Amino acid sequence: MNNPAVCVCILTFNNYMDTIECVQSLRKQNFENYSIIIVNNGSTDDSINHIKNRFPNLEILDIPQNVGVPSGFNVGIQWAILHQFEYVLLLNNDTVVAPNLLSRLVYHHQNIKDCGMSMPKILFYNREHINLNNHIDKDQRKDVWSDGGYFRKFPPGIIQKDNRKTVNFNKVRQIEYAPACGLLITCNVFKKVGLFDPGYFFFFEDWDFSIRVRKAGYQIWCDPAAVLWHKVSVSTKKNHKLYWFVMGESMIRFFRRHFSLPSSFLQVTYRVLRDICIENNTKYVKHYINGMIKGLKSELGDYPFPVNHEPNKILGKEENAWNS
Repeated sequence: MNNPAVCVCILTFNNYMDTIECVQSLRKQNFENYSIIIVNNGSTDDSINHIKNRFPNLEILDIPQNVGVPSGFNVGIQWAILHQFEYVLLLNNDTVVAPNLLSRLVYHHQNIKDCGMSMPKILFYNREHINLNNHIDKDQRKDVWSDGGYFRKFPPGIIQKDNRKTVNFNKVRQIEYAPACGLLITCNVFKKVGLFDPGYFFFFEDWDFSIRVRKAGYQIWCDPAAVLWHKVSVSTKKNHKLYWFVMGESMIRFFRRHFSLPSSFLQVTYRVLRDICIENNTKYVKHYINGMIKGLKSELGDYPFPVNHEPNKILGKEENAWNS
């Protein structure tokens, strides 16, 4: 394996202690050729100053307001491409990574033809159970948040956690969908398929991107020996009304982009019945439906592509999108 340059892009919105813990775990990587950047997505808790005080040499790209997960990641991806990195590791700030994560994932990109995107096994975060130096084979399926998703025909939907008995989860395997909280992506992929769709705020932007990556002829892989711990929805579930509004809006946008009308109708109907009725979220049904209506009315537009200048152009803003 050669020594390709990896840009680790941590997207943060408040909860600066999570960001600090994430960076601390990254500094224990057994892979050397990487740089960390922080994309501050409109934090309101003085995250920048706290992070600068702890890590004065880190590059911080400051977006003045929260532009959403895909647009925030796009800023970091654009920065990485401009600085000629070969790979980008996208991380949510509420994650902790094992020391072998980069070396394992980069290895697969270097040795598997057409590997365009790879993910670790993602476990639910539990501070008492995390041992960065001794984690392999100690977790159970109940500890897994996701290690690759797939499309299930009935009941219809994309399943984030694969529990099929026919799958060997202990081996490196090709998958259909990968969540964006921990992804290694080849920069050439963005040049071919475009960046994340900024029309999403959060939810479904990673499923959308996974489809586009596979349609372009690239493969997505998961390595269960590379491990990431995820605190899961630390920011999004604090505002339940926003959570369900965005869920409805993003769901409709996703199915409009990638599925036929009959298939979309079946999948949306199933999801609404499951989310609202079965899981007893009836008090948020108004916000869910309003989000779906917005998703129906919004323009889909073209996917943005990397450009040869600063990422303020991606956000469609006059001002510079970051401050070092």
